[in-house]
Amino acid sequence: MTQLHFNSKTYWRVFRSGVLAFAIASPLTLTVTPPAEAGLIDSVRRILSGDTGSRASGRSRGGATRDEMCTVGQRAPEAAENPETSSSQLVVLIPDALQKTTQANPELFLYVPFGRSAQNMTLVFELATKETATSRQVIAGPMNLPLPAEPGLVRFQLPPETPLAIGETYEWTFRLVCQETQPTPDPDLTAALPVAGIGSGPIDIHEIQIPALNGVADGSNKATLPAISVRQEVFGNIQRVDAEETAKLNAALMNSDPNTRYETYLDYDVWLDMVSALAAAGPSSDWADLLAAFDLGDIEDPTPYTLSPSF
Repeated sequence: MTQLHFNSKTYWRVFRSGVLAFAIASPLTLTVTPPAEAGLIDSVRRILSGDTGSRASGRSRGGATRDEMCTVGQRAPEAAENPETSSSQLVVLIPDALQKTTQANPELFLYVPFGRSAQNMTLVFELATKETATSRQVIAGPMNLPLPAEPGLVRFQLPPETPLAIGETYEWTFRLVCQETQPTPDPDLTAALPVAGIGSGPIDIHEIQIPALNGVADGSNKATLPAISVRQEVFGNIQRVDAEETAKLNAALMNSDPNTRYETYLDYDVWLDMVSALAAAGPSSDWADLLAAFDLGDIEDPTPYTLSPSF
């Protein structure tokens, strides 16, 4: 009987040769599926998560929120039910990173949680250069802005008389200022009002039937005088990009779809121009997604109202 001997080395050599011959004769086509292109909202979330840039803005700074000291009037209905929601806060549609623009007078978009019926509430805007050593106010004094008719989304364009310089960084601030009514001693009121029938010495305003100056009497030689406090504050930094960056962006815009040019602005990290272009394009799923990224997806009217300074 003939005994067969199995040579493992010979077997594997023949096997590899056969596989190689098959692969050469019948090449396999490998299909590589590229990753899905990131949409606008994905890029926005990446920026808002802090993946780029340094922290340069915030929803509040300084001051305290004291609703009990202000008659706040008309307020977003969501805010009355849940004071911790964005609808109860002053929110600007900006990331924490430095906000860039190509415009001399860019727009800022914000949600204002109070309507015009909040008669003792004022929205104030300030703009200053960023450099600490040479910081200066760009706008002479705080600029008062009228509240919208109802709580909602607004747009504010920096005034044309204060164009941003190319390459310079500025700090902007929005403040909701509450004019409160607090009892405040008024020495002029208690010592300088001559009233017949009352002897010399300090006058107790509780004894006389006249309206107290700048307020109403509350007794004990005190009159209620207006007091100002900052209720909410939001701030951030703007930089107008240089001519070289602007030229590159403009070249890219020429080759982009006019209806989605906001995507090109975002590709070049020009946030403020992106938001303006997105708002100008009208209601869209991208605009709704942007608002939702700031927890403003449930506001009644997503169309921004234009704010103008009140002088």
